[in-house]
Amino acid sequence: MLERARALGFHARWTAADEVSGGRELRLAARHLCFDYTVAVKTDHRVTTSAGTFTAAELAEHVPKNAWARMRTGHGPKGDRHYDWALLDVPADDTPTGHAAGHSHLVIRRHRYTGEPSFYRCHSATPVALATLVDVICFRWKIEEDFQLGKSGCGLDQGQTTCWNLWMRWTFISMLAATVLAVTRLRATDQATRGRDDATRPA
Repeated sequence: MLERARALGFHARWTAADEVSGGRELRLAARHLCFDYTVAVKTDHRVTTSAGTFTAAELAEHVPKNAWARMRTGHGPKGDRHYDWALLDVPADDTPTGHAAGHSHLVIRRHRYTGEPSFYRCHSATPVALATLVDVICFRWKIEEDFQLGKSGCGLDQGQTTCWNLWMRWTFISMLAATVLAVTRLRATDQATRGRDDATRPA
């Protein structure tokens, strides 16, 4: 998909992936195609540093208390999402031949109530702030939520098809229905917001 995107002329800077598809092979491909990335990794993902090789979970245990930053990362069914985030500089393990080392990080997300951590290997050609990396990480969640809406509300995963053409038609209709719902909701929200603003504006 990354190769096809570049071949079609897309000049996107970032790509993001989950634990399942975000192995070193994908990170190497992203670097080779000049994508910056944020890729989720497992707790036992190993990082080699100047002090030795550690798992992501072991590195998280040594993050100073003042290195954590709490950030709002969107709104979910249970309200605003707030997590604690930390940024660790780590050596890159996926630099293709002839490419500059760039800036490699391990980003740690910690649930503010349970303390459960999540980990992300990140790379950028130029220096970036933690807030930028968090934005890219969280943008992938929005895409996943869109697909979940398509499945639960528009039957995206319920097509009983036996060939490629039928599958494409079913998917197109489901995604079109999801788009109509999303646009309708956005317009309704905008109208309600404008109505409240008009009601509170001085005469």
